[in-house]
Amino acid sequence: MKDNRRHPEFLLVHGARHGSWAWRELQDVLAGRGWTSHTVDLPSVVAEGAVGKLPGLLDDARVVREKIDAVQAPLIVVGHSYGGAPVTEATTAAANVSTSCTCRLSRWTRGRA
Repeated sequence: MKDNRRHPEFLLVHGARHGSWAWRELQDVLAGRGWTSHTVDLPSVVAEGAVGKLPGLLDDARVVREKIDAVQAPLIVVGHSYGGAPVTEATTAAANVSTSCTCRLSRWTRGRA
């Protein structure tokens, strides 16, 4: 009998003052171990001095939810610091999200979580 369950994939959501680039090293480690990962860039992370109506939490949650809906596999969604807020909003009632968590690190240190 064939097992049709799909291996979960990761969706990694950066915090404020970061971008999807912040996950590159972790993505390389995950890929080396056979895991697929995805990232998003939150629209609320704008250049200093940006003017006009700036994007906020709901805009960020929309981008996260769009990515969740686009991935056709079970997801483990990880938000770093502020990224946990749009993750919480976006994962509500998402059928393919098996787990979500928020990690808060005081600083990124090579070789340590």
